[in-house]
Amino acid sequence: MKFEYTILNKKVDSYGVSYFMDEKAHIPKFNDISLIRVLNILGDQGWELVVKENPNTYILKRQLKG
Repeated sequence: MKFEYTILNKKVDSYGVSYFMDEKAHIPKFNDISLIRVLNILGDQGWELVVKENPNTYILKRQLKG
């Protein structure tokens, strides 16, 4: 099996909390929702949390198709 990896970043500012992934993943930015909800949405797309690298960075993977 082959996998692809991406990084989910958390940003906290005066507007609240947002989560976003690297540009290659083509996944929209998530605003004002919990981390659990973001992970459930991404899980429905095949992404799996591999490691929490630091308080604001999460590494995810999913199986490559084809």
